Amino acid sequence: MLSELLPKAHVVTPNIPEAEVLAAVHIKTVADMRRAARAIRSLGPRLVVVKGGHLDGPESVDIVCGPEGEFELR
Repeated sequence: MLSELLPKAHVVTPNIPEAEVLAAVHIKTVADMRRAARAIRSLGPRLVVVKGGHLDGPESVDIVCGPEGEFELR
């Protein structure tokens, strides 16, 4: 998947457990989600949305990482 599929993808939307595997990082914070999104994007997809539903906290935060930068969806 890393070498065949991700370089061809336009949008990738991993949840936190999936992003941890794809980026080879442990995610506990929104900052960790940002690092994972950048790492996954470096594998080829144009846009990465790391879904934050598994993150502890009062609200769900998704991180969107694309060619123009990053932002949060709350």
